[in-house]
Amino acid sequence: MAMRGAVMMEAIQIRCSPRHHLEKPSPFKSLKSQELVKLRKLIEKGNEVKKLVWENPRYLVSSGDFPTILHEGCRYNALHVSTKALNAPMTDLLLETIGDPAFTTLLYDGPPTAHTYIERWCVCGVQERRKISSPPFECC
Repeated sequence: MAMRGAVMMEAIQIRCSPRHHLEKPSPFKSLKSQELVKLRKLIEKGNEVKKLVWENPRYLVSSGDFPTILHEGCRYNALHVSTKALNAPMTDLLLETIGDPAFTTLLYDGPPTAHTYIERWCVCGVQERRKISSPPFECC
């Protein structure tokens, strides 16, 4: 059953990828858990986040096109962390960043696009992804 789910997620990922015909490796390195903890703490304090995510978009979007998980137990992504910290300016910054077409272009290392990461998320019809990235209510 788990294998079938993994195959289905892979099919969704391939179908929704703007570069599935020309798949090439990301120019951005995968992040270590220490780097993700660093980002989580920066978001909570409101420091240097913009520079960090524009240097490596993988801080916000994982290689599987999902929001990067910054808090494993609760499966919190950057927006969860900023909201939990009651940091409205940081939440705005994160939404502006993932809503910027230049961020999408940088993330997928492709030609400039008018689509944003948020639009791609909605256009692909991946409502199931929201369930995957949403933390459970009883968490933390």
